[in-house]
Amino acid sequence: HDLSEEDRGTVELVLAEVLNNVAEHAYAGGSGPVEVGLFATPMGLACRIVDRGLAMPGGKLPDGVLPDVAPPDFPEGGFGWHLIRSLTADLT
Repeated sequence: HDLSEEDRGTVELVLAEVLNNVAEHAYAGGSGPVEVGLFATPMGLACRIVDRGLAMPGGKLPDGVLPDVAPPDFPEGGFGWHLIRSLTADLT
């Protein structure tokens, strides 16, 4: 798929965040298989990530709401899902 350099960077960032969440939360510091698929569609690029780790809490994706704190009290995490949702057009 012919993506601009900026779009390739966005895809890389989203995939890095998603895969980091799989490693950190689905496998909780352990290990396991992860399948990554990238597909060209008429709407752009579709990505499919499949793992066999722990399910999402409540069986659904996080809302991606930013933590309600001001610097310098930002938490270590909590920004990934906001970033993922901000940079994607559709997420399931």
